[in-house]
Amino acid sequence: FNILKQSHKPAMLSTMNTTLDGKTFFKSNLTTPESLDLFRMMAEAVSNGMTHLIMEVSSQAYLTKRVYGLTFDVGVFLNISPDHIGPIEHPTFEDYFYHKRLLLKNSRAVIVNSGMNHFDFVAEEVADKDHDFYGKDSENTVKHSSGFSFKAKGKLAGDYDIQLIGDFNQDNAMAAGLACLRLGASLEDIKKGIAQT
Repeated sequence: FNILKQSHKPAMLSTMNTTLDGKTFFKSNLTTPESLDLFRMMAEAVSNGMTHLIMEVSSQAYLTKRVYGLTFDVGVFLNISPDHIGPIEHPTFEDYFYHKRLLLKNSRAVIVNSGMNHFDFVAEEVADKDHDFYGKDSENTVKHSSGFSFKAKGKLAGDYDIQLIGDFNQDNAMAAGLACLRLGASLEDIKKGIAQT
């Protein structure tokens, strides 16, 4: 959100916050809204002049068909681990992994964490799709990290400041930067946006 708002007008639907005008934020009830709410919110964002939508899409959203028919310009696959399995979520890890991977199929381009579990399987699945990998075993990686700053190599090469501490926050910033680069953000916008994160 902070990257795209530098030169665009993004709306956002996430676990933590939702904004349909880029200024007014409210608490989200679900990671991904129910389909009728989702389409109403997207229409409201468009009527508010928003040019982009950043949406956190849960595996549950695919399981319950909340995002049926949607194609994303860029999908970001951060990780997979054996959670979200149970009577009110996914019955098995295989079911969870399948539904989570639907984001890859329904995105024109994808950004994938090369350090996650089952990376080889996911990398093979996106081999014929526009993609970028990021993480420790990729060309797009954090080289030097010190608290609230890091140095990136690859497509986002440069020095970055960030308000959130931790390797995973820096990796998530790399993923966001690569996604926004594909959406037309400049490296300057990416640096400014990450510094506000």
